[in-house]
Order: sequence, then C-alpha cells, then structure tokens
Amino acid sequence: MPLEIQEPLQIGASEWRYKVDSESYAESGNGIFLHGQTYHLQPADVAAQIEGDMSLVRVHVVGKFLRFDTKNLSAPGVPVFVKGTVLARVEMK
Repeated sequence: MPLEIQEPLQIGASEWRYKVDSESYAESGNGIFLHGQTYHLQPADVAAQIEGDMSLVRVHVVGKFLRFDTKNLSAPGVPVFVKGTVLARVEMK
C-alpha cells in the first residue's frame, strides 16, 4: 500500500484509498482469498485508515470488493462489502 506521507513517523495517522479503473478480473496475488483459493476478493472502491507507530500498525479496511470465482474467471465479479482490521508490520524502502 503506497502511502502519500513525507516522513515515516506520519504513518500512524495516514489513509489509503483505492478505486479500480476496470471491474474485470486482474491476475494478481493482491486482495483476499476465501475457501483456499476458490474465491478472490479484489478491491474496487476501498479505504484504509492506519493507526500505530513505526513498527506495528492497525489497518482498518472498509469498502467494496469484487468477488471472483477462480474456477470461472470469465464470470463478472460480484460486489461484496468488506470491513475489517488487520495488524501489519511496516516495511520501508
């Protein structure tokens, strides 16, 4: 998740937004996989609020994802609402 912050210390109060250009399936390891690899949720219109410090953050994710059946990728994605919180380590380049 690339963030638009100037200093790493600003991570604890940052926000990330993503809106997809196309609602067709994108071959990617990004997103959420359910039931093993059966369903792939890809972000469509999502926001994430980040809290924490330089070592560990809480990422509150909310928004619309598209659920794709990985056994039938020609089928359109089904819109689903996702809301959750994840703990994540901070990686810097």
